[in-house]
Amino acid sequence: MKLMLGAVEIPIRQTDVVLARNAVNAFLETTKAGADRVNSSSLYFTTLLMMYKKSTELLYELGVDNLKIVMDMLNGSEEQ
Repeated sequence: MKLMLGAVEIPIRQTDVVLARNAVNAFLETTKAGADRVNSSSLYFTTLLMMYKKSTELLYELGVDNLKIVMDMLNGSEEQ
């Protein structure tokens, strides 16, 4: 499987995608439940915003081209 970041194709394993998606979903469900428990809708949305900000910062620091090199080495360049 490949993920497009801008014009760069990044190879990723489908099994990793499923596990990562499940982990993020579980975290967000826990956050939503906690926000509901303390009656703070803003907590859930603030968490989403901070996840976006932090992931953007980390991807920017690493660089899309470097990320592609690393993922090519880890996953191979063939379609998965």
